[in-house]
Amino acid sequence: MKRRGVSDQVRGIWACTAAADRASLLFSCFAAIAAGVLNPLLTVIYGQLAGAFEAFSENKQSSSWLANKVAHFSLFFVYLAIAEFVLVFLATFGFFYSGERVTQRLRGSYLKAVLRQDQEFFDTASVGDVTARLTSDIDHLQEAITNKLPLMLISSATFVTAFVVVFIESWRLGLIQLSTIATVLITAITGSLISSRYAKQKADFDRFASSIAQEALGSMQHVLSYGLQATWAQRYDANLAKAESSGLRNRLCVVLTLATMNNVSYLSFALSFWQGSRYMVEGSVNSAGVVTMTMAIVIGAFSISNVTPNLQAFISALSAMSGSSEMISRLSSQDPFSPEGLKPEMVKGDFAFEAVSFTYPSRPSVKVLDELTLSIPAGKSTALVGMSGSGKSSTVALLQRFYAPIGGKITYDGVDIQDLNLSWLRRQLGVVAQEPVLFSESIFENIALGLGQSSAVTGNSEKLQELVTRAARTANAHEFISALPDGYQTRIGERGHGLSSGQKQRIAIARALIRDPTVLIFDEATSALDTTSEKAVQVALQSASHGRTTITIAHRFSTIRDADNIVVMDAGNVIEQGTHDELMAKQDGVYARLVQSQTISDKKKLLEEEAAGSSKADDGKVSQDLKSGGAKIKVEESTLTEIQPKKGSFLGNSAYVARLNRREGPFMIVGLIGCILAGCIIPASSVIFAKSVNTLSLSPASFLLHTMNWWAAMYVILAVGGFIAWLTQGSCFAYASEKLSRRSREQLFRSLLRQELSFFDHTRHSTGSLANLLSSEVTNMTGLSGVVLGSIFTMLSTLIGGIVLSNILAWKLALVCCATIPIILFCGWARVKTLGVFSTKMKEAHVSSASCAAEAVSEARTIAAFGLENHILSKYNDILVGHIKRSTGPIIKASVYYSASQSFAFLCAALGFWYGGRLLGAYEYNLLQFFICFAALISGSQSAGYVFSYAPDISKAQNACDTLRPLIGDGTHEPFKKYQNTKSSFSEKGGAIGFHGVSFHYPSRTQKHVLDNLTFTIQPGQFAAIVGPSGCGKSTILSLVERFFRPNDGYITFDGKNIATLDLDDYRYSISLVGQDSVLYSTTIRDNLTMGLRTEVSDEQLMVACRDANISELILSLPDGLKTAIGTRGQLLSGGQRQRLAIARALLRNPQILLLDEATSALDAQAEKVVQEALDKAVQGRTTIAVAHRLSTVQNADVIFVAGENGLEEIGTHEELIARKGAYYRMVQMQDLGDVGSV
Repeated sequence: MKRRGVSDQVRGIWACTAAADRASLLFSCFAAIAAGVLNPLLTVIYGQLAGAFEAFSENKQSSSWLANKVAHFSLFFVYLAIAEFVLVFLATFGFFYSGERVTQRLRGSYLKAVLRQDQEFFDTASVGDVTARLTSDIDHLQEAITNKLPLMLISSATFVTAFVVVFIESWRLGLIQLSTIATVLITAITGSLISSRYAKQKADFDRFASSIAQEALGSMQHVLSYGLQATWAQRYDANLAKAESSGLRNRLCVVLTLATMNNVSYLSFALSFWQGSRYMVEGSVNSAGVVTMTMAIVIGAFSISNVTPNLQAFISALSAMSGSSEMISRLSSQDPFSPEGLKPEMVKGDFAFEAVSFTYPSRPSVKVLDELTLSIPAGKSTALVGMSGSGKSSTVALLQRFYAPIGGKITYDGVDIQDLNLSWLRRQLGVVAQEPVLFSESIFENIALGLGQSSAVTGNSEKLQELVTRAARTANAHEFISALPDGYQTRIGERGHGLSSGQKQRIAIARALIRDPTVLIFDEATSALDTTSEKAVQVALQSASHGRTTITIAHRFSTIRDADNIVVMDAGNVIEQGTHDELMAKQDGVYARLVQSQTISDKKKLLEEEAAGSSKADDGKVSQDLKSGGAKIKVEESTLTEIQPKKGSFLGNSAYVARLNRREGPFMIVGLIGCILAGCIIPASSVIFAKSVNTLSLSPASFLLHTMNWWAAMYVILAVGGFIAWLTQGSCFAYASEKLSRRSREQLFRSLLRQELSFFDHTRHSTGSLANLLSSEVTNMTGLSGVVLGSIFTMLSTLIGGIVLSNILAWKLALVCCATIPIILFCGWARVKTLGVFSTKMKEAHVSSASCAAEAVSEARTIAAFGLENHILSKYNDILVGHIKRSTGPIIKASVYYSASQSFAFLCAALGFWYGGRLLGAYEYNLLQFFICFAALISGSQSAGYVFSYAPDISKAQNACDTLRPLIGDGTHEPFKKYQNTKSSFSEKGGAIGFHGVSFHYPSRTQKHVLDNLTFTIQPGQFAAIVGPSGCGKSTILSLVERFFRPNDGYITFDGKNIATLDLDDYRYSISLVGQDSVLYSTTIRDNLTMGLRTEVSDEQLMVACRDANISELILSLPDGLKTAIGTRGQLLSGGQRQRLAIARALLRNPQILLLDEATSALDAQAEKVVQEALDKAVQGRTTIAVAHRLSTVQNADVIFVAGENGLEEIGTHEELIARKGAYYRMVQMQDLGDVGSV
């Protein structure tokens, strides 16, 4: 795609701006330009006053005449000060307010553009890239509009007006001084073009790094379990190194440009005085004209030095927006916002696939569906079964128009679905996905989202409450929801992390049922439910399906026994179809074999065990020390460890940043020396300026020209020295700033990776908000380093140098003028404080909006399925609009203080001229003393005012320091350990796990224990299974074994040693966890398998593990084999394929302890059988703890713990528990396929 230029960016941004904001921006531009025009008018007054002083010093006029002239012209300064205050206020407030609104619309437009994309985009899209553009890139644009653009316009207007004044006084000198303009423009344009190129590169690398961080932070349980901290830290650091290189080049370009720009003015002084003195000798201009032109050139040159950095920042921000602009203008073939397409009034619900072929865009050579022909009749239930990867989920994805087929067509009631309105089509569908996705809102809101935005009941609270409760009851979720402290209003955190998998799935079912759709789609809808819940929910689903078209993808055949048509798929086509009975009648049929492989036991065996009586029934009682009570219901918390900002002063935070930069200490010292020298240039120039002005009154002409040659040469020397000083300090601080940025990001990321899992459960620590810390907040913190820090030191040096020099030469005038400087400083300080409050509020809004956007992108499929695009946009915009409303007051205050600091320079000049005139009239000082003192102090006061133009940067840096300081600390975090051994240091023959009086409650619910005085031992090499209803604490036991949490009472042992005393990394390396939700990353299959291993492994070793996990055939069928990229979160693979890859990854570690948390829940019957055989082999010689709902996977366990609402209810082997006819026996009966035993 052709890269968009800066002008294209401006047009694109302008197109996204509302009419009112356009008018506000134009008015603000006018006010800024008018404020800039006022500055050079000072030179006219200055020249007139200089002429009056010269006339008095030459005894041509009296003291009274001088006093009248000074009073008269001083009033003009006052008038200009008032006008400057008003215009600067209007410009500052206007740009701040409009900038907020413009960027708010841009953020909304960008997110809307992202949400309109088809699933092909999301298969490879990075959440980090999207959120980085919404936060960092648009933040930079907002800063450019609100702060850089007004300063650039004011300075540009000042520059142009100054040269207009020069041309009015002497057009010949004006033409000569065009060389100054040419030099400045060439330098500015060249510097901006080069630096913007490097800025774009840095922005790209920063986004890559942000994507890496988001992947890691979004899967911290897996990262901690597999010890991937070092791996992710290395990947993150590698991108930061590239970003640092580009960033340093960008900064050095800016430094070179600034060094040139800041010192061209002195060459301009030299040229003006040198050539102006010759014109004065000729008689074409008087001394007042020379002074006016020179001062105009001074102001113009000074202002142009402000244009360059602000222009560069503005261009860099626009360049960084190129990707965002491209996205905003990007079209989609499956646009949910498009009004196009048919919207039939009457629908039946007939779907038909007519020779449909399909390949995923990322793997065009692999056919997923091959001329599939299938009829799904209205009002009937159709079940899709088959091996993982046979095309079941792809079929459903095509129905929802996530993709378009490459051949054939799909019809809905005889109409090609591509001709239907996309939003209308999806409103006909109710979907429950294999991996339920919930949003970080209340349970009530999550269920109500199923209604979509268009429902008439969303505004009727009573009706809505009734619908939500009814749907929850139907989904068997009402009881556990009502047991929560806040009931339906309980907020469940990011991705529903506050609930167990079974609870999440029941809420997802309720969300689909409340929709009352024409077509229901269940993609393994009950896979995460326990047997009891599944049976209850299955009855409800059958009732809800009555009269509707129902499509069910299932691996548990008990859930589809009553389907009207069961379609068996393989290799993207139909190989069998019929009712359950018809397919079971085919003894050698595929379906019959699949069902037989899933039967938990032969029914005759059950009958024999029933006949054996209940002689052992009482043996299943569990002693009190084995009981654990409560359900795992982890809700939004307020007492978890969280980031507590540490409020610090400006000096304290500056010292902290300096400590982080201590490795660059020599560079900082050299830079500080360069700042002092650069700052002293201005007081030194005031001496040369005063001498040059005084030279204009000398005679004869030859002596005047000779003396002026000398002072012009001094200006040239001063320019060379200033260039060296500015280049030195700029380069040193640029290097230190880039090092600070990289080091802070590295240490912050490492700090986050070291946090306990409870830290990430806090709602304020969502993936999006933490990623925002790594991008925007670290960038803000560097505001106390680099260009800002160098400018502050330089201006302070200028101010101090001016005060010292003035007091030496004319202490009376100096004291009066110096009295005004604290007022300027107070205004600037007050602005910093006000903007600090504003920055804090803005940061909170951007963190919340970033979390909302990150969630929207990561759960794009669910959002599309339920048509929630408008809901997400509304929620996102509400956050930003609320911030704009709250920010108006602070913006007004900050604008007042800044306007006061800028206009006060005019009042300082008025006071200086008025009092200086009186001192000259009293013959206390001569003209030379006055001009040196006045030039030094006015330059100093202007410098003080200019320093506070960095107030937004400083306030943001202050807030960033306060937030990041507790996490980064002193910046000396130990590196993650590197292990040379392939195995854990623990004995291979060990593996005993013991719970000793363990009690535990989640930090969010201290009043209720999940485990209560739990004591048991699992022997080395023993296969232990934990079964029971969803939410009874099974997964909590695994989390405690992994040391994700710490027991509140009691302790856990590993081979007799308290696990709290063991090396955490080494201990976890002896464990492999395969969870319910397989975690894969947007890299290759090989990288996903080997990530976290302590040594290199060959492809042959990888394929052995893959064969054991029944995934090798798929890998070998892919064109790139192990090097195949699998997309974001492995979305290019089916659920079953992802789970088998996760199992292969676990087996590669050859762990002593294997933790299986529903490890085969996403597999089809045949794959489950093969993988279960591999797992049965894998558990030999190692301790295994398996949490399971499919009892067929644990019937061979050495010991089975049966958990219930009141704790552990039973313990024993499969045969022992069957004989007792207790809870386990009833679970087995509910899971058995009835008559299947006779097949």
